[in-house]
Amino acid sequence: MKKRKKIKLFFNYKILAFFIFLLVLFYFLFFLSFDIFLDNKKIDRMGVFNFLIYKNILIKDLLEKDPSIIKINFGYDIKNLKIFISTVKENPIAIICSSNCYYLGEHSYIYEIKNEPKNLLKIISYREIYPNSYLESNITNALSIIFENSNIIPFAIKKVFILSNKDIKVETQDFSFLIDPYKDVNQQIKKLTYVLKNYNYLKFNQLDLRISGKIYFK
Repeated sequence: MKKRKKIKLFFNYKILAFFIFLLVLFYFLFFLSFDIFLDNKKIDRMGVFNFLIYKNILIKDLLEKDPSIIKINFGYDIKNLKIFISTVKENPIAIICSSNCYYLGEHSYIYEIKNEPKNLLKIISYREIYPNSYLESNITNALSIIFENSNIIPFAIKKVFILSNKDIKVETQDFSFLIDPYKDVNQQIKKLTYVLKNYNYLKFNQLDLRISGKIYFK
């Protein structure tokens, strides 16, 4: 008889605990209000339930208004009833064009040009590119090395072409050169440096640096 009474009391405590949990959850969702901050600026105050509904709408709205946003982070300060939203944005380093033109960001993210295009280096791609995507990593790495060395060697870049076979053609003020982004780009740049230091008296229109151990003049 006592055993049956203990079991009954145990189930009663479990049911009571479950109802307390539901009450706390209900209060948390519908009665607690949080201050909402976007990039450290207060934009609203709302309940948790409303925020959960509003969250996806907010993300979509932010991405539509500013295509340079590549990431949205959420932070929750439950103690002080605050929700922090922070955005990570791309800075454009070039304009990249195939059928249409887009911004190419510092992390190789391709996104739509919403405002007046900035005066940036132009990259022409013979392979189709699409917004809200990333440029291929080998091409990104090759471009990074080329840009860095353009200030060291130096040479002034007028325009860059991504060819249909994914090779890169760089057009400077005086000549152009070809790079294979799937081979050692640093070695190809070393050959360019060697030519410019030792054969600057030669007149040439194009250098092909793609073949290992060789330099082709045109």
